[in-house]
Parts: sequence; structure tokens; C-alpha cells
Amino acid sequence: MQETLSAQPQSGNCGTVPLDILVCQVRQHAPPLAHELEQPTARVVIVLMLAQMVRQPIDALCEQRDLHLGGAGVLPVGPELRDDDFFLLALQRHAAITLSEIEHHCVHKQAHSSSAQPMQYTIRSPARLTRVNRRKSTQMGCRSCELIDSREEVVATLGVIGGSGVYALADLAHVEAIDVETPFGRPSSGIVKGEIGPTTVLFVPRHGPGHVYSPSEVPYRANIHALKQLGATHLLSLSAVGSLREDLPPRSLLLPDQIIDRTLGRERTFFERGIVAHVGLADPFCSSMQDAVSRAAVEAGVALDRGGAYVCIEGPQFSTRAESELYRSWGAAVIGMTAMPEARLAREAELCYAALAMITDYDVWHESEADVSVEVVASHLEANGRAAVAILGRLAERGLPPRACPCGSALDCAIITASDHVPPEARARVRVLVGDRLDPS
Repeated sequence: MQETLSAQPQSGNCGTVPLDILVCQVRQHAPPLAHELEQPTARVVIVLMLAQMVRQPIDALCEQRDLHLGGAGVLPVGPELRDDDFFLLALQRHAAITLSEIEHHCVHKQAHSSSAQPMQYTIRSPARLTRVNRRKSTQMGCRSCELIDSREEVVATLGVIGGSGVYALADLAHVEAIDVETPFGRPSSGIVKGEIGPTTVLFVPRHGPGHVYSPSEVPYRANIHALKQLGATHLLSLSAVGSLREDLPPRSLLLPDQIIDRTLGRERTFFERGIVAHVGLADPFCSSMQDAVSRAAVEAGVALDRGGAYVCIEGPQFSTRAESELYRSWGAAVIGMTAMPEARLAREAELCYAALAMITDYDVWHESEADVSVEVVASHLEANGRAAVAILGRLAERGLPPRACPCGSALDCAIITASDHVPPEARARVRVLVGDRLDPS
């Protein structure tokens, strides 16, 4: 009989996973451990994969989700394990690992790390396991002190999509212009690569040099794909918007947390013509990325509001007064023309995505303020752009947040097409996005 880990999964997660299947996946994706799968240290890898699939803090999970291990009941958890990015599950029945042994392993993992950056157990999924490095403790002289470093080889890289008024970044060092071709065409312009502090930055102006693409004509798929194929892990979108609330005046900045999509006919997925994927979009923005942007704004001395829905309309015309009042009645905060399909595509590309909405006007609902026009918008673009770039600079200087979020595994359970039914041309088209997920097992 197969033993399983059962939990109430969050939307988009894998749910119940047979342990023997995970053992096979470890053999496939971590060949160096294949001959040691019966050893406690190697079995920790399986434990971590299971833990990551549930993606809940250990205390919240035990209190709210009643996690059971094959009928063994809720695991007792010591407070020393609660500060980890992901909780560590001890499968005593299957892996012969006790909580004290896990704690012992964690202590020696830190003790023998030569890096100033703490090592973390953050294996996203079997399909994304890029490397497992083993180190032995010569001082301890025992196999239980072997160390598993699951830090990924991918270096955190910030993609930036410049909106109206932000067509270049002046403070980049080691600047390089990259001409990119993608399976979805060419992006709005060449990608500018540079550095701000310790962070590599990839920049593309959404509307192209000289603002030649209307919101309906922006090559959204090519922009996102180009940033992804050049190594972006995080994405900050800058966007000029109108305010739908009295307390968000022109020259305010907002981090929206929801989107209402009113666009029509835009290409909104990478997965088509032979391959289908359904990613979760309940929360279209990455909370970890938003937290980092908020901290950067405080450090840059820039006022930044957070929360509220962004209504994305098709454009290029501004709203009618009736539409503006309708969106206000929905409780929306701002109105713009570019957050969709950008957010959808960023999720499919597994990027940590946040939008910095730069408010230029009160749309057309305000009784005492001028209706939105290009002239009104332009009068605020420069000030908004300076504030947004200041936040961006501080974000890059302090370093990007760790990817302790579901964004990097959005596709893990999203591709519904059987891999042997995906045509070669579709397979090639999404290769950068899916990695080895479509490879024969």
C-alpha cells in the first residue's frame, strides 16, 4: 500500500503525493543522492519536497489545516523550527527521522556553512530541483551531518517595465543593450541590462522609445518572455494611472493588490495552440515583492499607499463619466490601461510581480478637478517618474527579496495537457517558461 502525505492543499498546489513517487523523482532530479535514498540525510530531501508542496507556516498549518501523516496525527513541532522559510516535516514512520535529528541537521547546516548568507531549505518542487550539493562534516565524522544546500543557481534579477514618462533608467552601471527575439515576436525595444548596487536590472520601455505603442498594441508577451529568457526572477511594472478615490490625489503612488480586467482581445497567455495551462491568479501581485517595494519607498523617503484594485481598461480612449462612476461604485482605487495581460503573463512566467501605479489625474469623476487629458497627465509624469525611480533604485540597492512565495512554482500543477500530446512547435515555444516539465520522466 502506498503511504501518502495528506493535507488540504491551497489552490494550485499538488495535494496528496505518494511517497514512492517522490523517491523516484529524487532519483531522477538528484542523481548524486540516488544511492543514498535510504539514508536519513537523503530522505530529508523528500521531506522538504513534501513540505514545500503544502506551502504553509508550520504553526498556521497545524492550527488551521489539521495536517496528518498517513494517519499518524498532527506532528508536534518545536519553536526552534518555526523561523524557517518553510517548515520541516519529520516523516518518522517512513524516513526514520526524528525532530531532534532534523534540529541537529539544521544546526550543523548553519555551523558548517562558509557563506555569510544563511542557507535555507527551499526546494520548490521536484521539477525545479536544480542542484543538491553535499558537504560532510569532518569534525563530526558522521553521515547524519551531511549538508544539503538547496540554494538555486539562478541569480535574482530585476526586470523593470517602464510606463508613460519612464523610458530609460539613468543610474545603471555596466550598461549593455541586448537585441532580443522571442517565440512571441520582438519586445517593445531592445532590453537594457545594467546594475544598481548588487542587483542586475533588465529594463524595457513598455510603449517603446518615443512612445509608439498604444496600450492595445504593446507586445506584452514578447516583453515578459524577453525578460524571463534573460534571467529575470522579479518584475516591477511602472504605470501611469488615474485615481478613483479622493484620498489618492495626482502625484501619489500606489501598490495595488487586485486587478479588474476590462480589456478586450489582447493576447493573454503563452499557452495555446497545442498546450494548455491554468495558473492561479487569485492574488495577481506578489506580496513578498510588494513588501520589498514598500520598504524601499520608506528608505527612499517617498510616500507610497498600498492596497486597492486597479481597473484595467482597453483604451486608448479615456473612460466615459458613467464608466468612471461605475468603477468607483465597485470600490476600485485606480484606473489604467496596461496591468493586463501583464500580470497574467508574469504569473505564467513565474515572476514575482508588483506594479507601481503613478497617479496623474482623477479620471473624469471629480467635480472640482479637470477631466483627464494628455496635458493633465503630462504635467505630473516627471514628478511621478522621479519618485518611482527613487524607489526602484533603493529596491535594487538593498537587494531583491528571497523567493519564499508560490510565484516561482506557479506552473507546477498548472499544465493540463498530457506531455506526450504537446506538439514539438508548442514545446519549443514554451521551453524557457516550463523548463524540463514536459520532458519524459
